[in-house]
Amino acid sequence: MSTRAFEVGERVRVVGNLFRSGPADSSGAIGIVRSVDKERRRTEPYYIYYVELPGEDKLTDFEYRELELVSSESD
Repeated sequence: MSTRAFEVGERVRVVGNLFRSGPADSSGAIGIVRSVDKERRRTEPYYIYYVELPGEDKLTDFEYRELELVSSESD
């Protein structure tokens, strides 16, 4: 697993929803990082990421370990 932080605009896949704050069926969904909350982190890069998921009206928050990179802005 990479230890670099995700950036706003990157596409990520939900690999877990440990806190159950988002939709229950979001595992496997691909979304776009829209915001990063670096104040709520435990250790770098374990920030809170707000992700836009298909079909959802609100951004869903995830921890770093709940996401994996699909493609970066530079891809």
